[in-house]
Amino acid sequence: MFKEQHEAVMDVNPNVSVFYSGATAPRTYLWWLLGCIFCCPLKGDVLMTTHVTSRQQERLKDMLAKRGRSGCCINFMISIARCVHRLSPALFKHLKARGNATVIWVANDEEDFNELKDHFGDSLDGIMTDYPQKLADWAGNFQSPDKRALKDH
Repeated sequence: MFKEQHEAVMDVNPNVSVFYSGATAPRTYLWWLLGCIFCCPLKGDVLMTTHVTSRQQERLKDMLAKRGRSGCCINFMISIARCVHRLSPALFKHLKARGNATVIWVANDEEDFNELKDHFGDSLDGIMTDYPQKLADWAGNFQSPDKRALKDH
């Protein structure tokens, strides 16, 4: 959504969440890595970011190799993405303490869902997927038996 569109929506409903812009998300990570985020104003309510899980890392390497794109530069970029993934739980906890939500995209299979849950725990607020039913089925495994019984009726 463009700034003007978001402002128009905010005029109708000021409770609409403001997602970090494309440039703001990497800047937020940079502020975090430099130790400056504590004094920086946050320009959004929801950080939506991508992460490279272990399985995605292997698939990405394979896909790029098939396209003839491999080597030091590609491996370096994938390593940076994995490093950001490993450091993100602390950032997500900080953002949550400041009232921001965090959403990761795109995870499409149970192995990725499990890795994200294990890695981020309660600091992750959402997962974007191309397969919402698969995610819903997976998430249903973590509901209490009482809630599952209500859903079945």
